[in-house]
Amino acid sequence: MFFSGNAEHAARGDWRTGVAVSRSPSGPFRVLPGIAAPFLNGGTRVFRNTLAQVATPTDFSQPVMYRTTNLRSWQASPPMPAPPLGMWNALQSDPYYDLSGRVYFAGRPGPSGADIESRRYVDNGHSGKARVELRRGVPGAWDGLDLGEPAIFRVKGQAYMLYPAQSVAGGPRQIGLASLTSNGWVRGGASPLIRSGGVAFPECDRPVAACRGPEALHLLWGGRTTSQGRDMNGTIDVRVYGLPRSDCAR
Repeated sequence: MFFSGNAEHAARGDWRTGVAVSRSPSGPFRVLPGIAAPFLNGGTRVFRNTLAQVATPTDFSQPVMYRTTNLRSWQASPPMPAPPLGMWNALQSDPYYDLSGRVYFAGRPGPSGADIESRRYVDNGHSGKARVELRRGVPGAWDGLDLGEPAIFRVKGQAYMLYPAQSVAGGPRQIGLASLTSNGWVRGGASPLIRSGGVAFPECDRPVAACRGPEALHLLWGGRTTSQGRDMNGTIDVRVYGLPRSDCAR
């Protein structure tokens, strides 16, 4: 499991990506020592002995493809292209490198107002044209202000998207579920799949699904007590869903 960690009290924190391992997706996980990759909020694919991760650099600039064979040294490609500030996807963050070869990410014209978008990654910083996959809900809805941190998983060939969203500035982020249909991505309902808890400024971040055996889908996500860049008191949480005779892949 790749996870973002912070050891600084600076306003935006000093985030790095670590690695934890476990024999089960429900844990317990053990953090591997000496790994602090120079990025955060990425999505990983495996190509033989190489791990490829599209992720946000620590300066929060446009997403970059990073590759490694040892988890300690990472080779960076040029960043994903982006239009000037103010355009619909000028700021791109929270990428997820899907098995389909597409990079899903949050795209916004400014500090807030993100939709979920995607583009096909070709190689060495070359990418296809960006397109919108899932738009924000109507104003006032739980996902009406900002979407982010998409993650894709599959059950019996059906693709699903997990995405945290926000209804008001400074409010909690909750996790929604969408499914891929012939008409594109469709929300699973008008309510979030996982609601925020009962603490001040709770936040759900970067959900990821994993399967173990024929009957269990494990959903892991980052839980926070604040929505700020530092001192989040974050945890990695898990919820297990029963899936009789399922056949799924991340």
